[in-house]
Order: sequence, then C-alpha cells, then structure tokens
Amino acid sequence: MKYILVFTLFFSALYGKKDFYYSFIDDKKSQMEQSKKDKIIQGNSKLKAISQLMKDGNIDKAFEEIVPFRETNKIEVLKSAIELMYGEILYKTDTKKNITEGAKALE
Repeated sequence: MKYILVFTLFFSALYGKKDFYYSFIDDKKSQMEQSKKDKIIQGNSKLKAISQLMKDGNIDKAFEEIVPFRETNKIEVLKSAIELMYGEILYKTDTKKNITEGAKALE
C-alpha cells in the first residue's frame, strides 16, 4: 500500500510541474507562451516606472518615455493602460494643446 501511495504522489508531482499559471490566457481560451507573458510583464513594469516618474513630478521625462512606448507597443492587453497613462500625462503638462490632445486620446 505504501508503494502505491508513493508512486501516486511521485506521479502527481511530476504531472504538477506543468505550467499552471492561468492568469495569462488569451482570447481563444488557450494558455499564452512564455515569451508573450514576459513581454506583458515588461510592458507593465515600464508603465509602473512611468507612473512613478509622474508621481515624482517628472512630467516631461514621463512624456518622453510614454510617446515612443505608445507608438511601438504591439501588445493588445496593454493598449488601454498606455492610452490612459498618455492622456493623464498630457493633462498634467498644463498646456492647452496637450490638454486638448489628451481629451481626444481618452475619448
């Protein structure tokens, strides 16, 4: 009986080593590949860094970083977060042109 229990535990441990990270499931209900997950995580960390720049008062530096990131982003998951961050940065620049552009970006 011990051997059956040990075998079952060993087998389930081996089977359990598969990737069960289900927070990254695409629209086709299949698990995303690791490289795509890494790109999403890197993009999210870049957005957090830009947000921290805004909190520190470096609006111009945050604007310089969000513009190329917004233009080169190809990850659909991050597009809405990038647009919100872009609009927020434009509002905080306090120029009429940027505020108008920020309103258009958030529409």
